[in-house]
Amino acid sequence: MEAATALDIEDGVLGAGAGYYAAIGSPEVTARVAEETVRDAPVSLSVLDSPTSGRRVAFVEIRLSPKSPVSWTREPDLGIATDGGDGGFLTQSAVPDAAPDDTEVVEAFIAAFFPDPDDVSTWHECLERSSGDRVDGVLFSTGWGDGYYPTYLGEDAAGDVVSVVSFGGVVPWNLSGLPGAPPPADEVGP
Repeated sequence: MEAATALDIEDGVLGAGAGYYAAIGSPEVTARVAEETVRDAPVSLSVLDSPTSGRRVAFVEIRLSPKSPVSWTREPDLGIATDGGDGGFLTQSAVPDAAPDDTEVVEAFIAAFFPDPDDVSTWHECLERSSGDRVDGVLFSTGWGDGYYPTYLGEDAAGDVVSVVSFGGVVPWNLSGLPGAPPPADEVGP
């Protein structure tokens, strides 16, 4: 896993969405993942570096607690559907008070994701989204691109959610190194 950033998840509510919605701070879906605010939740990515397909995001994990998950459950309210090959997780502070000029925001997002306009095959796998001086979201390329990417909640032995993972479908879950009993094989591979 590669460390990306850390998020403050206000009131335990996390948002998710395709890259456009994440970039403008308007999550398509939200879910309560903790009973209270989680400070400095580490965000990390597992990235497959393929000689033929480039760098592909296999997993994005947000750790809510240092405790280890013992089981994983699919959270449909945080799944990411995209036709742009990107997605993101957002905190409540990412949501602007007024609708932004999305043209300007999206152009900046695309320029940051694809720093070389002459070569769209080179991109950044992960970007921080900030409002002022704090990171309030993480935007990332999704697995193989367009499609639906499920999100799983990892629960500890007491049943508390300790981890949130977006599954990119690039490699089977059993190669992730994530602790606990994996989700069903028909959802995440053998």
